[in-house]
Amino acid sequence: MDIINELKNIEEKSMPNFNAVYYNKIAPASKERNYLEKSTGWVFACCNVISDEIAKTKLKLYKRKGDNVEEVVEHPILDLLFRANNFTTKYDLFWLIGQYLELAGEAPLFVERENGIPKQIYLLRPDKITVKAGQEGEFVSGYVYRNDKGTDIPIEVDEMVFIKYPDPVNSFRGQGTLQGAAIVADIEEYSEEYNKNYFYNSATPSMFFKTEQKLTKDVRENFRKSLNQNFKGVHNAHKFLILEGGLDAKPLQLSQKDMDFINQLNWTRDKILGIFRVPRTALGITDDVNRANAEATDYVFAKRTIKPKITRIIEQLNEFLVPMFGDGESLFLDFEDPVPEDKESKIKYYESGLNKGYLTINEVRVMEGLEVLDNADVPLLPMNLQPIGTSLNPVEIGKSIDRRNKKATKEFAKSEKTKAIDEVIKESVKLVKGDIKNLVHSEEARRTKISKKWIESKKEKAWKNLIQRTDKDEDRIIKACNKQFNRQIDEIMKGKKKKGYVLPNKWLLDVDKERNIWFKVFLPIITDIVAREGQDALNSVATGMKFDVLHRAKTFIEDKTMKFSWEVNKTTNEKIKRVLKANINENEVKIGRELRKEFADMTVNRSKLIARTETFKATNFATEEGYIQSDVVEGKEWFTALDERVCEFCAEMEGKTMGLGKAWKPRGSSMTGQEGGTMKFDYETIIDPPLHANCRCRIVPILK
Repeated sequence: MDIINELKNIEEKSMPNFNAVYYNKIAPASKERNYLEKSTGWVFACCNVISDEIAKTKLKLYKRKGDNVEEVVEHPILDLLFRANNFTTKYDLFWLIGQYLELAGEAPLFVERENGIPKQIYLLRPDKITVKAGQEGEFVSGYVYRNDKGTDIPIEVDEMVFIKYPDPVNSFRGQGTLQGAAIVADIEEYSEEYNKNYFYNSATPSMFFKTEQKLTKDVRENFRKSLNQNFKGVHNAHKFLILEGGLDAKPLQLSQKDMDFINQLNWTRDKILGIFRVPRTALGITDDVNRANAEATDYVFAKRTIKPKITRIIEQLNEFLVPMFGDGESLFLDFEDPVPEDKESKIKYYESGLNKGYLTINEVRVMEGLEVLDNADVPLLPMNLQPIGTSLNPVEIGKSIDRRNKKATKEFAKSEKTKAIDEVIKESVKLVKGDIKNLVHSEEARRTKISKKWIESKKEKAWKNLIQRTDKDEDRIIKACNKQFNRQIDEIMKGKKKKGYVLPNKWLLDVDKERNIWFKVFLPIITDIVAREGQDALNSVATGMKFDVLHRAKTFIEDKTMKFSWEVNKTTNEKIKRVLKANINENEVKIGRELRKEFADMTVNRSKLIARTETFKATNFATEEGYIQSDVVEGKEWFTALDERVCEFCAEMEGKTMGLGKAWKPRGSSMTGQEGGTMKFDYETIIDPPLHANCRCRIVPILK
């Protein structure tokens, strides 16, 4: 089937009429248009500015090599995306994807292959595509488009990357942003049409003609034609009109201002911009705009509008296009963050840090990539910008006062008054020296006391704040696990419709393949947790430092994610084997039902267990790594969770301390709980919590 040649002869299948869908056919009938043809006015402006930003996306390709992730600058994937076909560049492809998504909610990419490898990409019109619902566990079984001869041409699932904004009421199709702006877009269209007609020949009659004579139908028609021919239109404006036969012309005093067009058009404009989430500055509307709020709106536009849309597109390509290549399992696409730096917030942070003493000048210079300066490594006091814990050198003060004393002596010639001044000056010097000494000792004592009591005042609050963050991480992992479990059971059951028995190996997962899939899914999640919690731990004991994810953390993330991915799928295969053993004499239908029950239990219970355990493994590793990088923490203390998950073994660990990087329980050791129970650590060395599955204990710092 030559599908490429057929693309030129596709019958257009119009999208729903705006009036029929949104006005229930009450509004006046208008010209039938599909959503793609509705790109006019402010809708056109919004779609263009969004598409321009999406098209400017700077793509990155990365490859996993053992424990490392390296950027790939040359690869057929990049070649394909930067030259989608012999008439479409990367900019045009992504620009059109943005247009189709905003207008129709769908951007179907047909992938042409040669020997199984993608060679060209074609972006299809979404209004010409039909989605075929799947059966027997398949969500979608294929796609169809129709040419102008009425022939339906099928497209296989693995030939299509169907990017869409999901429709809440139709999981198979997308919903464009324009659908949310349909009513206001119609209002804008009708208003513009009225305005056009007003300037062309007036949308309402500007005068009427009066006579006491009775005019025949032919006379009235000839008079109307004569008026249209001689006075209608812009080119006939301001001509003289001579009336005969008793006709009298009377103007109608109906002004265009009565309809308040300017306010109405501004209202529709702002409503459309709001629905598309496009700021007015992005379209060059600069009333009531200064540089500060223009930069702020650009920041919000990039963060809240552009970045989520690019993320959706890249995720679709990673899931469905990249695996089509031979080495696709070890590759993934990413993009440069389009969100501009928030300069105003950064400046405020620097100013606050310098003024309040928790940042030094050199720390700010390092964060800005500048060379450090001499004598700029201590925080400054806000009043006189002196180093904290110091003041003017008492010796220098004494010299200054002595100079004043000598001057006074010269002027007053050793008078009694001069002697009195000398005594006052000497006493002042003693007081200054004593005050400085007391101040230094008091500050040292205060800092020592704070460092010792830091944990007592903050550890409970810190744990509660941690739980608020990790609850969201658990939900994220649960959803990812459930998605993978559902995919696995669907693949296991694919093609198994016989009533006869088949070999057990036919039901088992390919653990190596599944490990790579799970690794790709969970790597960004674990990375996010480690980066966030490492920075939080660093901030809790030091200021002005940035957590280094390229340190030991990078190795942990990849090793832990790979090990986790392998163990999960190995355990899943063991569960499948148990089901097969229990139903050894049953047919495929029976086995299938039992396996679906087993996987249903996984999505309910096992996903939660995995999520809670893996979240706290990543969290506590990142916390200790943050303490190590701070260089102000000398040890760690076990803080037992304040919830119902506390067991006798975790309770036994409460308050115990250990040096950074050292293990709490070596592999092969055991411990006795508060109630006399015994726990053996045969599976791994416990370097940080959790002590067991479902454990939510954490570590807190022991400051130097």
